[in-house]
Amino acid sequence: MGEIPKPLRRRQSRFLPASKRSRRATARDGRILLALAKMRFLTTSQLARLYFGGSRSATNKRLRTLMDQGLVRVWARNLSEENLYSITRAGDREVQKTTGGRDHAPSPPRGPDGNLDHLLAINEVRVSLAVSLPRVRGMLTWWRSEWDLRAVGPSRLIPDALFSIRWEDGQEHSFALELDNATKSIGGFLKKMLRYEAVGISQSGLFGIFGFLILVVGREPRWVERYRDSLDEGACGGAVWFAALDDLKKEGVEGSIWTTTEGVKRYSLREISSLPYSTEGIGRETCLISG
Repeated sequence: MGEIPKPLRRRQSRFLPASKRSRRATARDGRILLALAKMRFLTTSQLARLYFGGSRSATNKRLRTLMDQGLVRVWARNLSEENLYSITRAGDREVQKTTGGRDHAPSPPRGPDGNLDHLLAINEVRVSLAVSLPRVRGMLTWWRSEWDLRAVGPSRLIPDALFSIRWEDGQEHSFALELDNATKSIGGFLKKMLRYEAVGISQSGLFGIFGFLILVVGREPRWVERYRDSLDEGACGGAVWFAALDDLKKEGVEGSIWTTTEGVKRYSLREISSLPYSTEGIGRETCLISG
């Protein structure tokens, strides 16, 4: 990987030799390391929401310990933005010991690159769901980000993430995430939706997944509306739902923030999972993409 962009620099930690490191690792430490191994980079507030009830001071204190142990690395962007954290090779080895190498993510990143904002936005969706699902007695049963899917092998269509949610009643639903980080390309968006339509009628599905819904999440609400309007007028309607990233962060799964191509009524993620979808591609508003 090339040089770290100028606004990003690696901060120095008080790295301690192995003989002087504290061995009092906690179960939460293990969860933090696993999250960093899977998500590659997380901000202070994302880690605080996941593991410290939103407390940034408690988060910083524990991350400092993990840094001193050589398990976590911190990256400073600038004074107006939060620090980033990634796992080190030593931290990655600890994760492999704990998991036995099962479901292991790619090797630790050397440093942030030009794709950082997009990666953090994908992780923001994941964190928002993970934090809010327990409030409705739901859970993420599995999640594969773009970098995980690319490791599986070549594909004509790679979403930003594929994941599944199990709800309180035991029903499980799969979703494909498309995260727009100010791409501002209607043509590119429509081409990708056409590829989804092709996958929906294929015999192999999307990485073996059938009957999924497509979630389009954007940083800029006005571009979310433009994507929604363009799909409404195009040939590829279907099980496509739209929401703004900030709304998802604030409202979580409970919030009625999702709209279809019609854009008339808003639903929560739980509600769109329970709608009566067609398996034959009939009806623009709620047409399940299915094999």
